[in-house]
Amino acid sequence: MPNPLFTILGIWNKAIFKIGATRLNLSDLANPATSPNPAAQYLTDIWPFVTAEALEEHPWSFAVQTVPMVPLSPVAWVTSNTYNVGTYVLGPDNNIYVCAVQNTSGVFTTDLASGYWIVQKDQNENNIAPLLIPLPLMNDGCNHPYACPLDFINPYLFSTRVFYRKETVKPPYLATPTIVLLMNAPAIASMKYVSSQLDVTQWSSKFVEAIATALAYQLCFKISEAAQYAAGLEKDYSAKLISAIAADSNTTSPDQAIADEWFLARLTGSTAAVGLGPDGNNVGFYMPGIDY
Repeated sequence: MPNPLFTILGIWNKAIFKIGATRLNLSDLANPATSPNPAAQYLTDIWPFVTAEALEEHPWSFAVQTVPMVPLSPVAWVTSNTYNVGTYVLGPDNNIYVCAVQNTSGVFTTDLASGYWIVQKDQNENNIAPLLIPLPLMNDGCNHPYACPLDFINPYLFSTRVFYRKETVKPPYLATPTIVLLMNAPAIASMKYVSSQLDVTQWSSKFVEAIATALAYQLCFKISEAAQYAAGLEKDYSAKLISAIAADSNTTSPDQAIADEWFLARLTGSTAAVGLGPDGNNVGFYMPGIDY
């Protein structure tokens, strides 16, 4: 449940209280550069790094989101197909269009007149540009590029069992460097991913406590010069993070883990999982001697 009592100012002061420094007020948060309290500017600087590190530690239930997969390679538009917002297509007139409204395709000219599609005169008109030049094929089979959401941290679960590779694609393939997921199969419907959830009202109480402790650990050197607190705070942060992960893991049933190549390579040849699965596509995850 969202907690409207959680605020950035409250979390920062929770960290400050741990080291006995002077508390902040709203004016310090509004103008950290001119605040007489040095903690305001320092917390402003380290906040995005501390939160990003903690969010990467676990697929937090409050940070996992589900989105349609958006292919970056334009595909030929076809009728009677459902298109998600952000999907690029090659229209019947050979122009590239981006889907502006989710729709089930009928007659292209009618759909275009209804505002479902926007012609791409300039790839910079949208947050994610289609590929300007096709990516070179790689031996790993992951050759189908999909866009990552702007708040993307890591993939968590796909609607189809796939291999993937995450990389930053740069010019000349894209106009600006962009994080892209390269899949080994086309037409992936959706993805769960860990987002950089910075709406603190969505955070759990244990996660808030862990973040405050991590901030206090950073502050004890810079603000209060209480280095004697450092070892204790670092140990306390690790314990609170583990506690937060344990509590979060109990809130939902576990999803199927992503089978990435490193994990499968570790399983191959072990007694826990050998050979191909029933579908013939996946190494591992199947106990030997059991009829599936």
